[in-house]
Amino acid sequence: VHAAVLWVALAACLDSSSSLCELIHLKAYERNGYGSYFMDALAAHLEALCDSLLILLLVSIGAGWTLPSDAVRTSAIQTNPATKVFGDLAHPLRSITQFTVAGLISWATIALHAILCQWGRTYNDDFESYHDLEHLPGKMLMLLRIVLGVLHLAVTMRTHLQCKVSQLQAFYKKWAVLGFIWFQSLPFLTWVCNSMVPFYLRNPFVFISSAVLQSSVIVLLAWLVTAQSKSSAYHQYSHMASP
Repeated sequence: VHAAVLWVALAACLDSSSSLCELIHLKAYERNGYGSYFMDALAAHLEALCDSLLILLLVSIGAGWTLPSDAVRTSAIQTNPATKVFGDLAHPLRSITQFTVAGLISWATIALHAILCQWGRTYNDDFESYHDLEHLPGKMLMLLRIVLGVLHLAVTMRTHLQCKVSQLQAFYKKWAVLGFIWFQSLPFLTWVCNSMVPFYLRNPFVFISSAVLQSSVIVLLAWLVTAQSKSSAYHQYSHMASP
């Protein structure tokens, strides 16, 4: 089993647990009129952690994580600061344990999602409003998604240009498109919500659309990194793949 599959599986477990906690909160809300603050908060933070892991997974694989040197051209001397950061992003476990720019980006991504999640709860204690664009932390979250989406696109296209194998080039095109859709779709959905959806339907619209989006992307990620998929050139060439 490839490490990326385990990473996706962990994100899927967090996403499912978030939905389960929210359902428990809603059932409690039907009984007592205020629900369970703990379960609602836990649902929001599990969703934030799931987002963080998906971001780091998309960026790490986009940067060439686990690809051998015979599949991707690498520079022996990384004098350019941007090249050094991109190279570090391809080694996520090493980056988060060492004091590097890539490590700071990784930890900042996780911390900012947790902070914005809890900050957003100060605007609405009854229902999780993590993806709510109507408050400042929600707007900051959308801006963060856009910025990290640009970073993902940059590192993925750089790896695409360095690939020596045509199958890997095709894979990284798909990875760039999938990542771009995931990063930019939530800001787009919230813009559509604020522009076209009646006020009383905005919360369920954002909640349902973001849940469907999250689940769909997790399924697509699993499809792209498993050996059973004919599209997974990444699994075939990665040095962490099973024989």
